[in-house]
Amino acid sequence: MMLRNSLYHIISFIKGYREYRYHNDINKIFFMTHDEILNYQSDKLKLLLSEIHKNKYYYFNDKIPSYDNYQEIEDPYSLLELLPLLEKEVVRDSHKKIQIPLWQKMKFDWRSTSGSTGLPCGFYKSGASVGYMQALQNCAFLWHGIQAEDLQAYFWGGRDGISGKLAALKDFMKNRIRLSAFDLSREAFLGFYEKIFKAKPSYLYGYPSLIIEFIRFLKKERLTFQKIPLKAVIGTGEYIFPHERNEIEDFCNTVMVSEYGCTEIGLISFSCEFGNNHVLSPNVMVEIHDQKGCRVINEIGDVVVTELNSNFFPFLRYKIGDRGKVRENFCDCGRVGPILDIFESRKDSYVLTPEGKKIYDAIFAYNLKDGIEKFFVVQDAVDHILIEIVPSQSFNEKTIPFYVDKFNNILSCNISYDFKVVNSISRKPSGKMSYFTSEIGDVDD
Repeated sequence: MMLRNSLYHIISFIKGYREYRYHNDINKIFFMTHDEILNYQSDKLKLLLSEIHKNKYYYFNDKIPSYDNYQEIEDPYSLLELLPLLEKEVVRDSHKKIQIPLWQKMKFDWRSTSGSTGLPCGFYKSGASVGYMQALQNCAFLWHGIQAEDLQAYFWGGRDGISGKLAALKDFMKNRIRLSAFDLSREAFLGFYEKIFKAKPSYLYGYPSLIIEFIRFLKKERLTFQKIPLKAVIGTGEYIFPHERNEIEDFCNTVMVSEYGCTEIGLISFSCEFGNNHVLSPNVMVEIHDQKGCRVINEIGDVVVTELNSNFFPFLRYKIGDRGKVRENFCDCGRVGPILDIFESRKDSYVLTPEGKKIYDAIFAYNLKDGIEKFFVVQDAVDHILIEIVPSQSFNEKTIPFYVDKFNNILSCNISYDFKVVNSISRKPSGKMSYFTSEIGDVDD
């Protein structure tokens, strides 16, 4: 434990996270009055806009209001209307142009999306903004009695090579044991259950579809969590169906908590003790836009998020790609602010191999990056996968053979991989872009 804490504090000092500085302020903001929260958010936005005026490279878009246009505006949502919407393509292209001195990069985190919408992108976050994101998560977890140092059973993707070693170091420092979403074999499940039974984590965290897959396996094996007192199960990254939530809660004998967020901004909403998903007002503002781009309340529309505590390339009016509804309802927990319901977000599924293995579809998002701008994968037979790609500037004659060889090794050599180069990838009717679909029916056992 001492080694773990020492490593984390050294990195935290170098990066400038200092999340402990924010805990008290965050907890106070949650219980502000409605008007006090609006004033706080208005002050934060004006401070960000002032920084952008001083340093143009701090923002993704040059179309920002002049100083005189926003100083007298008190309502933060009216202030947001002066700003353009931010698309993921703009984020990706902007960061390609950024030149940060090597010595200065020590104070930044390089973060990248997994490409869950078929459009992976990378970007820098300052240590201060990452620290605030982590402090916000710590405070939200405390709603369910989970301490920052509690042991976590982590249901997530896994990587090989140097990336895998770095992930293992991060797991060690964050006190978590990991089940890789890319190995759903009986041996992997049994091995992870033994780890859980021995270590007795305080909570489960990760993809709901992976957690439910693990639980259904344990049921078949007649294994239980009866001797593992869990504080909560936290699902993130995917929509969870009500029947799956009930199944997880019944098996784990604890509450299923919904976390909604993204790599770019961190937590956006989190469920309280009464099951309402509160927008985390200390760090974000959420707008819901109708088809005309107008902000609506109590209606389903496109989710647009603004980050309030980033001093380097803040995500202002960022289009997440999901659909949801904001409700201004009172909650018995006493926290004031909007409640967010998400209706459409990515639901991960599985690749089925001729050998009978099920592999998390996120394996494509983790690997289809170099030479590829966007992609869409269709498994139309157990032994055939079609991959449509929009090539990037680094695409060349070696790109496709490289990925065919790679998937032969990490998926199956008994699958035929056909790549098709296209100019664009079509979106779903909701406007969101998916990256994988299976046409071979239900792959559940």
